[in-house]
Amino acid sequence: MERKNKLYWYCQTIGWGVYIFMSLFFLGVVKKSDYKDVILYLTFYPLGIFCTHIYRGVIIRYHFLRRKIYTQMIYIVFCSLVLAIVFVVTSYVIAFLIKHQDEFKMIEFVANVLNVTMVFVIWNIFYFVFHYFQNYKRTEINNYRLLALSKETELNNLKAQLNPHFMFNSLNSIRALIDEEPPKAKKAITQLSNILRNTLLMSKNKEITIKDELHLVKDYLELEQIRYEERLTSVFSIDENCEGFLVPPLIIQAQVENAIKHGISQIPAGGKIEIEVFKDAKCLHLQISNTGQLINAAPETGFGFKNSEQRLQILYGQEAGIQIKQADVSVVQVTIQIPLNAPEKLVL
Repeated sequence: MERKNKLYWYCQTIGWGVYIFMSLFFLGVVKKSDYKDVILYLTFYPLGIFCTHIYRGVIIRYHFLRRKIYTQMIYIVFCSLVLAIVFVVTSYVIAFLIKHQDEFKMIEFVANVLNVTMVFVIWNIFYFVFHYFQNYKRTEINNYRLLALSKETELNNLKAQLNPHFMFNSLNSIRALIDEEPPKAKKAITQLSNILRNTLLMSKNKEITIKDELHLVKDYLELEQIRYEERLTSVFSIDENCEGFLVPPLIIQAQVENAIKHGISQIPAGGKIEIEVFKDAKCLHLQISNTGQLINAAPETGFGFKNSEQRLQILYGQEAGIQIKQADVSVVQVTIQIPLNAPEKLVL
């Protein structure tokens, strides 16, 4: 607000200064003038500033800037005419006091009113156009803020859905062990406690480092290893230069869950899960491969896959994505792609 007021006064002093300077210049060119004429025109400087400043107060008080465009145009013409009449009448009074000039010509008076009306119209145009663009910019910023809030709400909803889903799957794994192997079930509960503690800490952030995400994935695989034993093996191939990159929480872990549910658990002999992280010039790539066959679109319509896809789109835009394919006869591969130079995020 202070900056806006300073700009207003700068424009007032400079604008009216230019007008008075030009008036004095043309006065000297058109006719011979004495010092009284110069004094008279110099009094127009504070008079113009005073009139427009009072008029600005009227604009603010009666909310002219909130009116429709055609209504504003009517106000501008009418108020400019009223201001011009006040200005010219006042100038005649000042001329009488300074020069003792009491001669009055209606044609000259009307011409002066029309000329000064144009000056006030120009003042109005600058004032209204400036506020129009300022309000447009403010509206645009508010729209972006609303969009950011809606995206943030959507993202938080997705995260809120994911954590109970993860917990449900983990509890199912432990339930299978309770009757068969109670000691392993007890160990699994301890591991689940550690995983949930880390998950709650992660849920406070929209993004975490790959290193932290992989730590959670390893804990989860250890928990599943108790259930599947030798039927489940895992391999990690991680580019150390990528460990500091930020990704959405549980983005890899959700695909590991899918790999176990739709792949490993369906094969009597079990299989392998391989997790690779690497980057190229444009994107960060997260690949989760598992033993199995892509018989139908179940993984693509599954909760973990759809959730990951939505979160990637919210955070990184259209360039981010997730794809699933049959990489080999017995290997299904999910690839998550995150642009290294993502556009400025709406979620702040």
